[in-house]
Amino acid sequence: MLRSVYSTTVMSPKYGLDFKNRTSLACEWPITDRRQEIRISCLTIGILAMVFFTMRAISKIIGFVPYGHDDSLILAALPFIIAFNIFCQILTSKGLGLDIWFVEEDNIHTFLILIFASELSYATALALVKLSILAFFLRIFPDQKFRTVVRWTTIFILVMCPLYLVLILVQRRPLDVLWNGWRDKHPRGVILSANLIGITHGAWNVALDIWMMILPMTQLVKIGIKLKKKIGVIAMFGPHDRQFRPHPNPDSIFNVTQHNRYGTPPQRAGAG
Repeated sequence: MLRSVYSTTVMSPKYGLDFKNRTSLACEWPITDRRQEIRISCLTIGILAMVFFTMRAISKIIGFVPYGHDDSLILAALPFIIAFNIFCQILTSKGLGLDIWFVEEDNIHTFLILIFASELSYATALALVKLSILAFFLRIFPDQKFRTVVRWTTIFILVMCPLYLVLILVQRRPLDVLWNGWRDKHPRGVILSANLIGITHGAWNVALDIWMMILPMTQLVKIGIKLKKKIGVIAMFGPHDRQFRPHPNPDSIFNVTQHNRYGTPPQRAGAG
């Protein structure tokens, strides 16, 4: 009954969240709290990224592997990866992982700013890591047809990454409404669908992940070594882009930004 009243009554987001908070407590609805899970997940990924980066840096310093453009791109990605993991920890302290109606009102403004910053840092880091892998392919594989395909893949990323960064920047105009407009009873300004932006960004990145795993395999199968060793070498390329890849939490971004756009409290502020 209370759910029906909440869904049909027109009220401002501020009072809507307060209503849902009180209703949840009164009805003893189950409380979502995944803060510790998210905190540990982000911290683990961040530590692993730093470990792999340190190992890579040591291999360059001792001259085991020559320095290349792929290393420069990883260096460029590192600050964004660190920033994303810092944002993740701060967001968790502000309520990431809780149902949003349990997030303190004073934290929501900061929460939305950090969500916006994490979107930018994640998209940038992901693109730079992929470009680093492609640069690595160009360094070790001499086949001209393969190199042409890699270059076209690089061009695709160089086009798509700036495009999505622009979409993130213009998803709400004026931009400050993105974090100040959550109290608005009626949405104002220019609105782009954060869900659509996030889902399409994730979709083409997953497709690109698969494509970039297939690319080196087309060359490695030609290597004149035993099958067992060949499989081992191919397997090395699978986790290559996971070494520095930041860990996204898209559900939290989508739900909170959906609340920001439509004035309807989302189901939760954390991953579902």
